Amino acid sequence: STENIEAADAKNRIMRVPVKRAFVSVRNIRIFTHRRQARNSIHTTATCIPIPRAYSPVIERLKTLPEVAEALKLDAGAATPLLERSVDIFRSVGPEEYRAVVMLLARAQGMNGDHEKCVSTLTDLHRLVETSEDEADSSSDFVDISFALSKALWNAGRFGEAAIISETHRKASTTSIDQSIPSAACILRSKSFVNLSNVSFLMQALLNDGEPDDNKKEFILSEFRDAVSQLHNTIYDASSECYFTPNDRIGLGVAYVASLNNLAVAEVCFDSQSLDSNDSSVSGASSWLKALVILDSLPVKEHQGEITEIIHDQYMQASDLIQFVRAQIMLNLSSSLLSSAKNADTPKIPHHDKDNLRDSSGYAGDALKILEQLVIKFPLLNASLGRALGLLGANYKLAGSAVTAEGLFQSSLDKLDGTVLKASSPLSIFDKCIILMRLSDLYMDWEKREKDAELLLSSADSLRSSELPRSWPVTELSRSWLMSNEVTSGLQIWSAQDVL
Repeated sequence: STENIEAADAKNRIMRVPVKRAFVSVRNIRIFTHRRQARNSIHTTATCIPIPRAYSPVIERLKTLPEVAEALKLDAGAATPLLERSVDIFRSVGPEEYRAVVMLLARAQGMNGDHEKCVSTLTDLHRLVETSEDEADSSSDFVDISFALSKALWNAGRFGEAAIISETHRKASTTSIDQSIPSAACILRSKSFVNLSNVSFLMQALLNDGEPDDNKKEFILSEFRDAVSQLHNTIYDASSECYFTPNDRIGLGVAYVASLNNLAVAEVCFDSQSLDSNDSSVSGASSWLKALVILDSLPVKEHQGEITEIIHDQYMQASDLIQFVRAQIMLNLSSSLLSSAKNADTPKIPHHDKDNLRDSSGYAGDALKILEQLVIKFPLLNASLGRALGLLGANYKLAGSAVTAEGLFQSSLDKLDGTVLKASSPLSIFDKCIILMRLSDLYMDWEKREKDAELLLSSADSLRSSELPRSWPVTELSRSWLMSNEVTSGLQIWSAQDVL
């Protein structure tokens, strides 16, 4: 069967990194041993607000208003006041124009790190559309606004509220109005709520509920497994080729991979796998390896349709989207393998700890190469690039190459600075905190660097309390929690518009 073939391929890829290469080479990676050198050498490009794809035609018309036209040229912080004025102007013009400019304002607020303001903006719009009798306020608009609100609540750390909205929509019909056969867009819209509901439950369990009991863990994992199973059945149904285009199959495939990824993250966080000495594996690895096999099978060359949007930046071709998701999977594999290498005395390690360290380095290096190319076109992917550099630095630190590790950590911190950190998911703040702690640990072993180490730890603590939205349970985000749940920064939240 297709599933058995995928599983066999995944198993063969476990030892993907060649034995001859003990570590990924850093000769072609630009690293900096001094923070000032890094700041003077790398310039983060300010990124304009991406237009919500569903509202592109309307916003094109709105560019006749100087405030809108100017806002679309600026970064999120500078654009927000102009868009607030635009909202006031269009409040009485027409429902379609008003919804479009409000969605644009909400996106700017989110990209500026103002997640509570984003929630407030979308809540008002959600209430307005929900109670409207105007035919222009279509059900698809209401669903899209509901998803945006649910995601904004998640970013704000209000996981319970995000789960409630997602649960309301997750059982929505996947059958389009004019067809008896489900369309890819309808399926993906429904499954995006399922995914967001699941990651909401996961974060709520990890942060708000203390140590979840085994029953709660198993319930959450079963929800992730169901999401994976449903998407698998949709894609590999014998009749699906009759009504899914290559474009549809790419969108469904990316959603399937994201679901596998989130299942793997949950497995790692809960450490749920039952392992024995004869058939042991790194937690989450089988799902991630299967995800890489699926990405290789997607029909990218056949895809000649519209460009595809990615959450954080401009518009991304399908081939770029697949490469970005591939890099994210590789970073999660690297993180899990690194954790295993650090705890090589535990029975869950399949190989010698040096093998896990080698594989972790290989995946981080491969992801880094992909992201270095993508970031040229999509500057906000610097957040992912920073994570890749940080993971590679952690591998070198564990291998004893302290100077190389320091340079990689410093480059990583530079990538996760300023505008990029604000515009990314709050989980990127976790990445930066972890890198600060690892660099601090490195300095603790050096002569006359103890004060630097203490300052870095203080910076990590300050970052959690000052940069995370106020609804995030900062007191629960201890240093040990961050290190134990590092892979949570690899969770993927997607919408139908992101993958189609």
